[in-house]
Amino acid sequence: MQSFWMVATLIVVAFGSLVFSTLTYALRDLPRVRFSEFLELHGKSRWFEPIIDHSGDLILVTAFWRMMFNTAIVVFSLSLVERAIGDDRLLAYSLAAILAGLVSLMFSIAVPHSVAQYAASEIVAFFAPMLIGLRFAMTPITAALNAINEVVRKTAGAPATPEPEHIE
Repeated sequence: MQSFWMVATLIVVAFGSLVFSTLTYALRDLPRVRFSEFLELHGKSRWFEPIIDHSGDLILVTAFWRMMFNTAIVVFSLSLVERAIGDDRLLAYSLAAILAGLVSLMFSIAVPHSVAQYAASEIVAFFAPMLIGLRFAMTPITAALNAINEVVRKTAGAPATPEPEHIE
């Protein structure tokens, strides 16, 4: 029975990785016009400005949760394999790495990238209220990450605002 719950938890965690990975990819290349039109068509125009104005923070928030779910994939993969294998640690770690790698490849890279490529506006619009709520809840973490970004920007000598040829 324990194995059933471990597998069920691994599936739930993989789904979490799928959601947050898809959102991270979608926010990075969100087509503004299509997003605006989709929101207007579905009576959700109020979400346009908060999403666009805070897209950098939202990418950080979704990347944070993607990392947390991917870490959980590794932990639950190892726990599941250790229960099945027993005391052979080398074999258990090897099989857990393969399992976690395959689950992550599918649910954190392949499927999310494809979904975001073809349905970025729809995905971001659906999750807009959750994204704005998470951004608010994670303000201390995004502030710390933005501070690190500022240090790196200054160290690299990059301008504070994008140069005109880089603005869409």
